[in-house]
This record gives sequence, structure tokens and C-alpha cells, in this order.
Amino acid sequence: MVEENEKGKKYYKKKIERCKKLGAEKFKKAVFALEKLKFKIIKKYFPNYLKNYESKCDRMCKKDLKKARTEEERELIIAHYREQKLLNRKEMNTEKNRNYHIDNIRLTQTVEYLEWNKDVHRTNLIRDLVTSCLYRVSSSWCRTSNTFNCWKLGIFIY
Repeated sequence: MVEENEKGKKYYKKKIERCKKLGAEKFKKAVFALEKLKFKIIKKYFPNYLKNYESKCDRMCKKDLKKARTEEERELIIAHYREQKLLNRKEMNTEKNRNYHIDNIRLTQTVEYLEWNKDVHRTNLIRDLVTSCLYRVSSSWCRTSNTFNCWKLGIFIY
């Protein structure tokens, strides 16, 4: 059991070091700076934000309740929108984005969000890699071939 704990500690230390090398700390600072700006803008220019958000949640709740078939579904829908309102109020009062600050009460939701976020980044990295490769191939092809053909195909490289 002690060996498993040491292996786990080593594993997480390696992950943390890798994240530091990739610039996670700088990214975190940028995210928190944008977060401060976001809340300043919302409070200054959108003073009725909470009221509007809650009325939107009420409308969506009514719409979903019409589609619900059983009493259990209705209760789940009401609980879901009640929790969304509560989390939004908490987010505005603490001025912390709910997805970037780990909450010990909602730990499973935070982990689910992080996994979803990781999948989004993974798919976008793959897409960016493919498009950059295609861009390089098309730009080298346009340089070597007739420029008129590039314009005809819709490939515009400057």
C-alpha cells in the first residue's frame, strides 16, 4: 500500500512537471486575468445579469417541464435549474468561474468538466495539425505551379 502511494505521488509529480514545462502556470494567470475582466464588465455594463439569467432559466425549465413525462423527470429538471441558478449566483458573488476553481462539494462535476475540456483541446489540436499540414502542402504547391491555377482553385497564399 505504501508503494502504491509512492507510485501515485511520482506519477502526479511527473504530470505537474510536464504541465509546468508546457506553460500551464502562465496560461492559468491569463485565464484568471480574463476572469477578473469578465466580472468587471458584467457588473459595470450588465447590472441585471442575474435577473435575466434566472428568468432565462425559468423559461427553459418551463419548456423542459412540458416535455417531461414522469414525475421523477420533472423533479430532476426543477432540481437541475435550481442548482444552475444557485451556482450562477455563487459565481457572481465570489467572482470565480465555476469551471476553473475546484470545489470540494462538486468535485465529480469539476472532474467531468476537465475531462470534457481535455477532449475538446485534443480534437482541436488534431484539427489544427491537419489544417496546418494542408496549408503547407497547398502553399508549396502554389509556389511551384502556375499562380493562375491557385486562384482558380481558390487557394490564396500571400
